[in-house]
Amino acid sequence: MNILIFGVSNVGKSTIGALIAEHLEYKFYGIDEEIKSKYKTTLTEFTRTGTVSSRDLKRSQIVKQIIRKNENTVIAVSPVSYCEHFMNILRSDDVISLAIEDSPENIYNRIVFSDNEDNVYKDDEYRDAHRDYYLNCFCYPEMTENCST
Repeated sequence: MNILIFGVSNVGKSTIGALIAEHLEYKFYGIDEEIKSKYKTTLTEFTRTGTVSSRDLKRSQIVKQIIRKNENTVIAVSPVSYCEHFMNILRSDDVISLAIEDSPENIYNRIVFSDNEDNVYKDDEYRDAHRDYYLNCFCYPEMTENCST
């Protein structure tokens, strides 16, 4: 069985995915780490190559490769814009997909940044200076009425 976890950045896909995998004794994969390993690049460089569609296609190919291993897996998938690259995967009988949501405020409180070498760091001063922007990025219209689209 394969469990795919989707959601916006900083929602907790990897944290929750790793916990689920540990509980079920499944193998855990984070797509971001798989991208860095397969393409020998940083995420910053990866996001600067090709188009959003071509990057989503590469993500879907990595997911397919993981699934072909016939392991029980939990896979945290980076945010996706071109869902059509994942439709065959999602229609598979051995795939369960989960979408994780949280309030914009909770996601905002977890925001971390990374430099060009993918070193993660906190910058609450920068985050707070751009609070409205980030809260709108994580806004789910069905969860709150005061979100701008």
